Amino acid sequence: MTVQKTIPIKNNNNNTNNTSAAGVRTIRLPLHEGTTDPSLFQHQQQQQWAQQHYVKLRPHVNDLLRVLESTYEVSAYTAGTKHYAEEVTMVLCRNLVGSHRDRDDVERLRYQVQLQLQMAQQQQQQQQQHHQQQQIIIIINDTIKNNNTNTMDNTDDIGNNNVAAKNKRTNDQMQQQQVQQKQDDKEKEEGNMDMNDE
Repeated sequence: MTVQKTIPIKNNNNNTNNTSAAGVRTIRLPLHEGTTDPSLFQHQQQQQWAQQHYVKLRPHVNDLLRVLESTYEVSAYTAGTKHYAEEVTMVLCRNLVGSHRDRDDVERLRYQVQLQLQMAQQQQQQQQQHHQQQQIIIIINDTIKNNNTNTMDNTDDIGNNNVAAKNKRTNDQMQQQQVQQKQDDKEKEEGNMDMNDE
């Protein structure tokens, strides 16, 4: 979470510029610390089965914000959810952020974050598709040419194995046909014997 404060700069005529003018200074302050020991000043903001987050303020953040309150405008930016942004802003500097601007800014920022996430997901999908296309390679001829001589890379063995497999299938089919023919002949003989007995 970053809190941005904007201060208008006085020009040479000692006139204060509007905050929308070019002479605006911005200070960005990371106000919460996630890398320090969370046992001190720990505030549980939300506790649900899917999401828990804690905020630990940096030392003297509230004092700094109170001092700068008269000259700076505060905007809060976070990549978190809307609820997270609202809760953290209330802990950090609720008195500095106008309630009429909170929801609009958070919604706009949330939309931008969602848009960036969607773009990142699309790029990731495109990279995965490209990677899959690179993986689907069909080798038609695996002959390796080296020093003007052809060296076969087991292609003869593969071809011979294929021919042997075909021959075996043909032999198996012929044997099955012969067995079937013998059974048919045997049945005919039994049928003829039965007729002769009658």
